[in-house]
Amino acid sequence: MNSTPLQGRIGLVTGGSRGIGRAIASALAEAGADIAFTYNNGKAPADDVCAEVGKTGVRCKAYKANIAEPEQVNILAESVRKDFGNVSIIVNCAGITNDKS
Repeated sequence: MNSTPLQGRIGLVTGGSRGIGRAIASALAEAGADIAFTYNNGKAPADDVCAEVGKTGVRCKAYKANIAEPEQVNILAESVRKDFGNVSIIVNCAGITNDKS
């Protein structure tokens, strides 16, 4: 059985620096996909994801982008295509939470 069934694929995960998005980015990397992901706030958590994902041997890059802004989405798409090539997997996990309970 192939332990890296997604090798050679490019995954883009929005909201990949926290929560479900982070878990998905890690799972895609474990399956062999190179990972591009977005974060809106907090570069430190994004750096942590890149360090974690990097241990799997795949390429990983974080992009600061608010996907609610069309111009930022256009810039993101161009940047990811330039850095990685064509994206084959897109997972949208970006969202707004109210962590104050």
